[in-house]
Amino acid sequence: MDMTSLTSKEAFLAGLRQMPVAPLLARIAGGQRKHGVDDGPDALWTPEARALLRELNVHAAAAADISEEDLGLMPALAQLADDVEKFAREGHRPLTLGGDHSIALSTLEGTLRVHPDLRIIFIDAHGDINTPETTRSGSLHGMPLAAHLGLFGERELPGIGFVRARMRPNQLGFIGVRDLDPAEAMFIDDRNISCFSSDDVKAFGMAAVISRVLGDIDPEGKYPLHISFDVDAADPSIAPATGTRVSGGLSQEDLDVLADHLRDTGRVVALDIAEVNPALAQDAAALRKTVETALTFAAGVLA
Repeated sequence: MDMTSLTSKEAFLAGLRQMPVAPLLARIAGGQRKHGVDDGPDALWTPEARALLRELNVHAAAAADISEEDLGLMPALAQLADDVEKFAREGHRPLTLGGDHSIALSTLEGTLRVHPDLRIIFIDAHGDINTPETTRSGSLHGMPLAAHLGLFGERELPGIGFVRARMRPNQLGFIGVRDLDPAEAMFIDDRNISCFSSDDVKAFGMAAVISRVLGDIDPEGKYPLHISFDVDAADPSIAPATGTRVSGGLSQEDLDVLADHLRDTGRVVALDIAEVNPALAQDAAALRKTVETALTFAAGVLA
């Protein structure tokens, strides 16, 4: 195709795979109550782990390193949003290594500032679409999507005003869910949000599921994609070192097929890896397996 004939959006998408990856380390744990998830970035960013990503155009060092311990939870999340925006505007693909899944408050906000027509695929055992009123746990890592959809804001949760609620329900799709709270299930159904459980994946196959999700949220195949991956979407047999394990999750084959399809879109502009918790690994092998699962998926998506 003659590049001079492309629109600016088409030109951007055509060059996406040449965009370097910018790893951001998000040492954030305050979105939940279990110790150790702020050490997830260290587990994901060892020299051995970086070897899995060396085929990508990855920075030699982390592009940003944000610590809740240094800044406090809400200021750290606000800073992460600014950093994701900065690297996205500079032509990088942010790869945010968490940290608990409250990081999605920041990563989605930062990417949406640059790509308001963004489509989001949330790969998670849980819906993360509770509000301070509907949550059973009271944990912020179960609320990021509700904030982005405007279900609550600064009045209900001081400090969250950096999230501007830019997202619409038709921009969002779920894969791998299997533990929804009643209010989450009702909201997803009422808004007709594209949502496929791990049982759906087993019944229809991952290729059919991801094709359906992409067809629901981006039928013309023209919008940039942000992928947010909580490792608890995977079955605990391949991702045991995480805080909210739920049996019956995605298999390694499922994740490989999903990564291949996402890569082949040529439209992934950002990726999150959340909820790797070294403190919850039974042993070194369990942590190593969880990290391998997470980074093999990341490398497959971003290759």
